[in-house]
Amino acid sequence: MKKRPDPHLRARKGNEGQALIIALILLIIAAILVLGNVYFFQQSSRMHVAHGKIVQERYLAEAGLQMTLQRLNSDREFSERIQNLTSGQANPFDTAAEPRAIDWGGGTITITIEPFD
Repeated sequence: MKKRPDPHLRARKGNEGQALIIALILLIIAAILVLGNVYFFQQSSRMHVAHGKIVQERYLAEAGLQMTLQRLNSDREFSERIQNLTSGQANPFDTAAEPRAIDWGGGTITITIEPFD
């Protein structure tokens, strides 16, 4: 007795190569997702570094303000000079050579006091 050919085998002959196309499409989609994640993590890292610098700058500014307030509250002569400061007078924080700059915590604090007109 002769075997009849399976009708399902004939239908499959037209689908040859479909698995390769599907695999290539999935590979392309995976590559796009990986590249998108790499870009996202790079941007996130850059933003984290920038935020750290902003926080450091703010703390340095607050430290300079606190140093100035402490000196105003503890040094009576300095406080009086600040109260009587007029236009054209030198900043009491300046030295003869250059403006007063304090290196602190990876940054520099420069204190400038100007009269309010």
